[in-house]
Amino acid sequence: MLFTLTDHFAFGATLLNSTLSIQRFRAAVGAQGNANMVLTPTGDLGNYFRQESRNEARLEWLENAGRTLTNGLGVSDLKFGLSAARTGSFGRTIERPVEIRDAQGRLLKRIAFSGQGLFDQSDTEVSIYAQNHWMPTPGLAFDLGARLEYQAATHTQRIAPRAGIAWTPFRGGSTILRRGFGIYYDRVPLNVFAFSRSPEQITSFFDGLDLLEPGVVKVTQWRPSSDVEAGGPTSLWGGVGRRPLPVSEVRGGTRRRPGPPRRGRTRTPPPRRCAWSARPCRRTPPGRPDGRWRTSNGRRATPR
Repeated sequence: MLFTLTDHFAFGATLLNSTLSIQRFRAAVGAQGNANMVLTPTGDLGNYFRQESRNEARLEWLENAGRTLTNGLGVSDLKFGLSAARTGSFGRTIERPVEIRDAQGRLLKRIAFSGQGLFDQSDTEVSIYAQNHWMPTPGLAFDLGARLEYQAATHTQRIAPRAGIAWTPFRGGSTILRRGFGIYYDRVPLNVFAFSRSPEQITSFFDGLDLLEPGVVKVTQWRPSSDVEAGGPTSLWGGVGRRPLPVSEVRGGTRRRPGPPRRGRTRTPPPRRCAWSARPCRRTPPGRPDGRWRTSNGRRATPR
């Protein structure tokens, strides 16, 4: 929506122009559902992961005054101006998880987002300027001016000088030589200040792992003991992945080291842990007939 009101007022040789404008617009980005977005080599599944709604408004007031002076130095066209603007932007961003799976449907990577990006930003801009278009002769003109700007969101003041010259060397006016110089500044948009409120990205890698149920969910929803615990607010996500044991290393339920056995005898790896204790173990010296291990306190431990 755009609304503009303009007024022209003349007093003597001075002309005053007043303008008041109001701008409003609303934008929304969404999907057709709330399912997670799934990327596979054969195609994409689910719905788009991002939802965003934004409302912005801008109120601006502009005043311009101009006056023409004629004296022995030539003709001067003086202009002065003042502008003030108030801009506001507010909205929310929601981003759902994105899953990357292989051709067999196994989860390889998951990108989750914590929190909901609520933002409400406002800014005030004020500027004044002065300009003089001076013509000492009909074929020669100089432009001198400066603009002072202030932006509250960045707490900065900027001065922008400008100068120009135009010369018509021939009476017919078909040839004009121009030269100019100026420094121009643009305001910092409000959406830059909303970047820090965007949801944080959390990337999890599951290549070669079997993800246990219920998968990657909020930590309060991972096997909760009650419905009250599952509904608690949190911004943390978690999951448990288990690396499967290769079939080539599993024989009779016992994991064995890879490699061919020695000729004429079966190669059996030494035990790796004590089934009854978490204390460190050391192997019995070769002279003992029982072939068992002993812990650091001297007790026997039967390996598994």
